[in-house]
Amino acid sequence: MHGLCYFLVFMQCIWPLHRQPISMPQDTTQWPTVDIFIPTYNEALQVVKPTLYACLNIDWPKDKLTIYLLDDGSRPEFAAFAKEIGIQYITREKHDFAKAGNINHALSKACGEYVAIFDCDHIPTRSFLQFTMGWFLKDEKMALVQTPHHFFSLLIPLNVI
Repeated sequence: MHGLCYFLVFMQCIWPLHRQPISMPQDTTQWPTVDIFIPTYNEALQVVKPTLYACLNIDWPKDKLTIYLLDDGSRPEFAAFAKEIGIQYITREKHDFAKAGNINHALSKACGEYVAIFDCDHIPTRSFLQFTMGWFLKDEKMALVQTPHHFFSLLIPLNVI
């Protein structure tokens, strides 16, 4: 009996992973505006750069996409890099409530119809928004779409003592 219960829970958990994306309208003027948030705190700029470049490469109308670097570390090199690549840079005076506080502060500054949030070391695919936004257009009561997380790691040689 326990085996059957575990199997049913397992199937319920993996079933959504196989859903097909809902197509976006052909007319891109019907597509919503999207703000992308990349919250950071103590990460090196070299860790964050691949995420920012991937977000700049997302296949979405540029006039309907705004990318925000949310820097809770208030680092000048992050502000300079954001300006260099043409994205928005947000910092805050008080750093209360960690990442949630960082995101809430950015929500008060942003104006997109939808928000996508990526950790600063996540690299979204070019088609990410086209694969996810159709769900929101299909169901106006939809509040959240969560996607699987795929890992990318470089091979790091290990020193054996």
